[in-house]
Amino acid sequence: AAIHDVGHPGRTEDFQINNMTKLALRYNDRSVLENMHVAAAFSHIMGEDRDSDLDILEYMQPEQAKAVRSMCIDAVLHTDMKKHFSLVSQMKGLWMRKGQESDRNFGGWEVLPYVLHMADISSQAKHLPLAVEWTERLHGEFFEQGDEEKKLGLPVTPLMCRLETNIAEGQVGFIKFLVHPAYEVLGMMVPRVK
Repeated sequence: AAIHDVGHPGRTEDFQINNMTKLALRYNDRSVLENMHVAAAFSHIMGEDRDSDLDILEYMQPEQAKAVRSMCIDAVLHTDMKKHFSLVSQMKGLWMRKGQESDRNFGGWEVLPYVLHMADISSQAKHLPLAVEWTERLHGEFFEQGDEEKKLGLPVTPLMCRLETNIAEGQVGFIKFLVHPAYEVLGMMVPRVK
């Protein structure tokens, strides 16, 4: 979870792609930010920018380190919101398959990417003061992007225009159509989440 937003530039993937930024070109318009986050993190953990204080893989056998790195990459790539609905559907399918078994034990790698994704969109599930604080931070970032899009003569991405966006309505929609249904699925797998 600590690496999933490393080096976030404060602009969305669509902004990166529409402006053909270095990131969009480097990662071929696919999970641009998520690929950048995980690449930057592992550059600090084990790459040319290695910081031994961050190297969580240092004492692992090479095969173990490779497996952990692969799992981290996969989990971070699943935080891409473009994958949200397919990930929720995949978890529903897993729950239905496991539901046929007498031992409905969910855990480990099969659900880790989903749990990380849920943590990534969890600010609305927090206590109200914290949820409001994160909503304000996020919309501050959105509005800065909208201002930059205007300045560049680009169409302003929905929810990014400070003059037209109704934050409350946007949050209700986000919760109703994305967060709540996804948490219902998580609650089926982990009952105490309900």
